[in-house]
Order: sequence, then structure tokens, then C-alpha cells
Amino acid sequence: MSDLFIALGVRNERKSDFSPKPKVFSKNLQKEVPMLFMITFTGEPGRQNETLKRAVERRNVSYEGIKVIGSWVYPGAHKAFTVCEAKDVAALVKMTLPWSDLGQYEIVPVIEMEELRKMASSTK
Repeated sequence: MSDLFIALGVRNERKSDFSPKPKVFSKNLQKEVPMLFMITFTGEPGRQNETLKRAVERRNVSYEGIKVIGSWVYPGAHKAFTVCEAKDVAALVKMTLPWSDLGQYEIVPVIEMEELRKMASSTK
């Protein structure tokens, strides 16, 4: 089995202490490690020019706690796809907020295929 596990939320004794931030920890090292996320942006119809203008203006903006692995666009459908590494979802929300008026985001935690293969082979 993999030495990584995901904590998708932690609830303490008091219900108000719930933290919805997914975090990845190494069982061997007992420390937090970055997690991969796939972010899909779907732009509002008719706002492609505004989206492109903002992309040019913000091309050098970086966000603390996020390492972008790669970004791709599908211009015909006004969609963008980004894979990045982050320690929690809060940083990703901060990154996507300036774009929320131009479309919708979906943020999904992902793992590399090789990691999945390792997990599958260790359960046999």
C-alpha cells in the first residue's frame, strides 16, 4: 500500500472546528506533502475576449503555496485546464477567485497513474 494518505476533513470534538481542507501526509515521514489538483475553468459564453485580456494581464502572477505543473486551453469551448501542486485547497480558491466573474471552476484532487499502479499492486 502507498505510504501516502489523504485527510479530506478533520472534525474535532466541537462541530465548529471542522476543517474541509484536504491534505496529504506521508505515513513514513508523518509530514504534510503537496497534493496534485486538476483545475478546470469553463468560461461564460461570449466573454472569451475578457478572459484572454485578463490572462495576458495576469500571466506573471504567482500564488504562495501553489506550483503550476502545466496549463492547457481548449479555445473552441472556452475551457482551460491546469494541473498544480498545493498543500491545501485554500490556496487554490485564492488563485481562482479573481477569475470567478468570468466562469466556473472545478477543483479535483488527482494522483499520478504510476502511484495508482503501486497502490493496486500492493493490495494483491
